[in-house]
Amino acid sequence: MKKISLCCLALLCLTNLFAQETVNYKEKQPYKTWVKMAPKLNDEFFKTSEAIRIGDNVLLYQQTTGGWPKNIYMPAELTEQELEDVLAAKDDVNQSTIDNDATSTEIEYLSRLYLATNAGKYRDAALDGIRYILKAQYPNGGWPQFWPRPKGYYTHITYNDNAMVNIMELLRQVYEKKAPYTYVPDSICDRARTAFNKGVECILKTQVVINGKPTVWCAQHDEYTFAPAKARAY
Repeated sequence: MKKISLCCLALLCLTNLFAQETVNYKEKQPYKTWVKMAPKLNDEFFKTSEAIRIGDNVLLYQQTTGGWPKNIYMPAELTEQELEDVLAAKDDVNQSTIDNDATSTEIEYLSRLYLATNAGKYRDAALDGIRYILKAQYPNGGWPQFWPRPKGYYTHITYNDNAMVNIMELLRQVYEKKAPYTYVPDSICDRARTAFNKGVECILKTQVVINGKPTVWCAQHDEYTFAPAKARAY
């Protein structure tokens, strides 16, 4: 019986391995595959034609705001109909977001691709993405989950899923001119530093104080009062 069990286990392992090898990463995958994959790609990859193909997909999905929609698996090869749909959605500005690692992942990818190819279209798109982040910040230092979406929980200052933290980390890398943001003009770096500092102030202001003692933060806070804000109900 033990021998049979071991044989079954070995067969299962081989089956899983074969399944992994036959998966075509150019086909649509869960969006989390993209945001996990992109930061782990090595520098040599960005010198390949495949990196450029994916980069051109990233350009296609960028909206007129400078930001990106979330939950997109960027490496997927698009059909003609899908390509038309993506181009038609560029003006759907309500989908631009910092949620689920959107926008920050694309900015980093395009920045690395620019350094590898020196193609100005990737630099310009990445800079537009950084400008989007700067424009989306509230005067009080917070960032909404979606911008410029006009109403709903999307407008609240958002900490869940590391939304604010992700873009503040990106802005710090920008103003410190850490790779791959060595190309960013000083004028944008100065704006990034200011935005980062305002973000820190917002974090301090939104901390919940109970009986005079600072305690915790909520997933979202009201963009005007800093009070904990109600989000989606499941």
